[in-house]
Amino acid sequence: MSRTLRSVLFFLFILLVLMAGGVMTLFLMQNGQWVVVRIPTVVWNWSSPLAVTEFETPLSVAVMLSFALGAFLVGLMTIPVAIQRAVQRNRDRRFIDGLEGELVELRNLPVTNPAPFEDIAEDDDPVSPEDDEAALLDALQEVGGSAR
Repeated sequence: MSRTLRSVLFFLFILLVLMAGGVMTLFLMQNGQWVVVRIPTVVWNWSSPLAVTEFETPLSVAVMLSFALGAFLVGLMTIPVAIQRAVQRNRDRRFIDGLEGELVELRNLPVTNPAPFEDIAEDDDPVSPEDDEAALLDALQEVGGSAR
């Protein structure tokens, strides 16, 4: 990435952070009223095992804590996928490194025993384009189509 593009992106990031801070400040100033938050808790009492804990807090704090808890839970859910991708990336990298090493070994092999010439067909009379056309017309007539 070029230095100019990096500096522009950094500037845009700082601008975005400042705008988010301004919006958060306005949100905190506008939502100053207090609310009662009730959270169910487990109590070691057999007659009523679920109790409710209550506390008062500003509305903006309750909303921000809810948002932070949601973001944390989403982050927890993405951890397995990130680990799986990292493991697959490492596996692929090792495989590619092995293939590159094999390629280097094959390139460095001495050419002392070349392939035998018996594997290469020797045609002294190459096929002319007219012969190819005649063979194609014969094949079409055998199938039942007419070429002309």
